[in-house]
Amino acid sequence: MSKKVTREIKEIIEELYQLGYSYKEISEIVGLSPSTTYKYILLRRKGVDSNVTYADYFAREKGFKSYKEYKTYLARKNGYESYGLYLIDQDVERSKRNRKLGNLIKERLETLEKNPKWLARKLGVSRRTVYQYLEGTRFPSKEILPSLFEVLGLPYQILEEISEE
Repeated sequence: MSKKVTREIKEIIEELYQLGYSYKEISEIVGLSPSTTYKYILLRRKGVDSNVTYADYFAREKGFKSYKEYKTYLARKNGYESYGLYLIDQDVERSKRNRKLGNLIKERLETLEKNPKWLARKLGVSRRTVYQYLEGTRFPSKEILPSLFEVLGLPYQILEEISEE
């Protein structure tokens, strides 16, 4: 589970950044990932203090009253009656993609005569996580995905094929 970013941590990030520390150094000091640290510094530079505030700021910059109005506009632009229907369709597509990847992992493990426990060890994740991949209820993170394909001996392009089908 991710660490809660308190107001105190945000202030420490800001102070360290002002002192010239790099994102990586700051992230190690406060115990956050470099990307999370960067995000908070970027938000601060934009004059906002949270993702929600930034989303509204971004939408207003684009000429919308709110982020909700912006999301609804994008959904309608893509042929959906509402943002809710767009989300449902995206969930269905993600679910299909996840199941396809799960089946591919199962087939590859059988071919390699390996089991989920072996894969979990190779990827540095829990067995539960691997079982979620196999069931199609979870998709590997962008950090794990390249390792998954490498460990299974699969070309990364297969991911594009899975997503397009």
